[in-house]
Amino acid sequence: MKKVLTILAIMGVAQASAAELKIQPVYSLETTRREYPAPASQITKTYLGISALYGVPLLSAEFEVAQSTYTDSFPSSDSEVTSVTKRAMLGIRSYPLTSKYFGWFLRAGARAKQETLDIKESGVSRTEERPVYLDPYAGTGITITLGKVAALNASATMVYNNSADVDESEKYDTQYTLSATFKIGNR
Repeated sequence: MKKVLTILAIMGVAQASAAELKIQPVYSLETTRREYPAPASQITKTYLGISALYGVPLLSAEFEVAQSTYTDSFPSSDSEVTSVTKRAMLGIRSYPLTSKYFGWFLRAGARAKQETLDIKESGVSRTEERPVYLDPYAGTGITITLGKVAALNASATMVYNNSADVDESEKYDTQYTLSATFKIGNR
């Protein structure tokens, strides 16, 4: 038993010393629910942000922040709504399948999303701040390695939408993300 524990401890130290920090610019599309103005509907927003991964391929911590600005015009009611949505995602990522040129990953965690609305109706402007929503997410993706210092990542992630009064058919936001990984350093 002592030998097994010693081997596991050595493997754990070796894995910890192999941990890497990867910084990635992120571009993503998210199909999400627009609640204001009524009636609510599904829309697609574009997000720009940055993410960081720290760990080893088998298990890494991931953190992502991104922001989207989306404007809708409603000529029939002489109004325009500009939405600024900020999102932060914290979770884990695991690569159960990797090779020299390709990797397949799974991800899971929680998303915090907050939206600010700039509403212009008949020439009068007002600002509304929506509450922060915390939602779980899970997804999968692929990584294609481009030499020793760069990689492209593409993923699809489902986020459970905890917003009040959401129909079952609109309970999930879908994120499609494209990012690039750049390694800096001697590793």
